Amino acid sequence: MNQIVQLVAQKANISEDAARTAVEVVVNLLKPSCPLRLPASSTALSARMIR
Repeated sequence: MNQIVQLVAQKANISEDAARTAVEVVVNLLKPSCPLRLPASSTALSARMIR
C-alpha cells in the first residue's frame, strides 16, 4: 500500500500523510460495494484503482 500512497502523493502533489488518508478513505468506501471479500491488505485492489 505504500507504493500507492507514494504515487498518490506524487501525482496530487500532497504529503504522504494526506495521500495515505485519501487512499484509506477510497478503499473503505469501496469495501462494502465490492462483490469479493478483500484481503486484510487491499494493495491489489488499490493498485488497480490507481491505473
